[in-house]
Amino acid sequence: MNKNFSRLLPAALLLLVVTWYGCKKETPLTLAPEEAHFMNKASGSYFITAPGVTYKLPIGLTTVSDVDRTVKISVTSPTGAVEGTHYTLSNTSLTIPAGKVIDTLVITGDYAQYTAGRKDTLVFTIEGVDKGGVASSSYNSQFKLFMRGPCSEAEL
Repeated sequence: MNKNFSRLLPAALLLLVVTWYGCKKETPLTLAPEEAHFMNKASGSYFITAPGVTYKLPIGLTTVSDVDRTVKISVTSPTGAVEGTHYTLSNTSLTIPAGKVIDTLVITGDYAQYTAGRKDTLVFTIEGVDKGGVASSSYNSQFKLFMRGPCSEAEL
């Protein structure tokens, strides 16, 4: 009997410890604030090697919603690239459907503008979201895109 008691006592203590720690309430989960951000790094390179070659820039939200949300995007170019002449955008506001958190902005460079070695920089900035009161991200709300045409023999 003493032999069984010596085996039962550690098992009972183990059960007590597991029950005690297993029944503790979990700490509340902290959710990220709802923000819009660029999914890529802070910059990217776009080589316009042929007509119709595009660059896809994913934009995301940190939370899922049951309503469509529209992210406003502004574009500037410190090198003087002009929309409609040097590049075109699929749009300057991106509607992310309800239930989704990522969509893509499509940039198309004009191949004829870049065959002579032109290089440009586009700076995309998330200005905010129309519906839902979503702010632009505090960590990735700006993206720099470096555009150029195909390399020439002189550059090699």
